[in-house]
Amino acid sequence: MMVFSKGKPAHTHITRLKLFEDKSLVCADISTGRKHQIRVHLANIGYPIMNDPLYGLVRNKKA
Repeated sequence: MMVFSKGKPAHTHITRLKLFEDKSLVCADISTGRKHQIRVHLANIGYPIMNDPLYGLVRNKKA
């Protein structure tokens, strides 16, 4: 899945609830229901979900 100008519309409203040193806690309210919508939108604006193996960087991986 990806953000594409000719794709189906999807709307996600994101509110930052708390800012940490290198991450944020957010509230994501979706008004459409597309597959992986929140994950795709956050990654597209440069804020991928932590430890998301598909759209983000995996951190703190257990050996």
